[in-house]
Amino acid sequence: MRVFPVGRLDYNTEGLLLLTNDGAWANRLAHPRHEVDKEYLVRVRGTVAKEQINRIALGVELDDGKTAPARVAVTKQSDNNTWISITIHEGRYRQVRRMCEAVSLSVVRLRRVRYGSLFLGELKVGEFRYLTPAEVKALDEPRPRRPR
Repeated sequence: MRVFPVGRLDYNTEGLLLLTNDGAWANRLAHPRHEVDKEYLVRVRGTVAKEQINRIALGVELDDGKTAPARVAVTKQSDNNTWISITIHEGRYRQVRRMCEAVSLSVVRLRRVRYGSLFLGELKVGEFRYLTPAEVKALDEPRPRRPR
């Protein structure tokens, strides 16, 4: 049986990855027109300025075009590192890393913690579990449209 990944994670990114034998379902969840949220926790070097947060939130210009607006929040800050939460609904190649680089943030660690209504929770690197029927149903429910 063929297995389809729902989206991708690059080599240096960890976190939630969905696998399915239903290619059409994988496409529905991964295609940007369906605007499924993907939330990442990002550890960057140093402190983060409010202006950098605002630029990411409004969308940044990348070599393949401007990104859609994102939800961004600082979750923890110290002198050496800052953890930020970035929620996007696109899924371009290395998008979160490139968004951070575009505003001069150096990514130290990147972890996807949510895909749609599904949270990574306590799963460790290399662990997996099956989705419950309720989780599959929740992922199938249409999302409210974002205001433009």
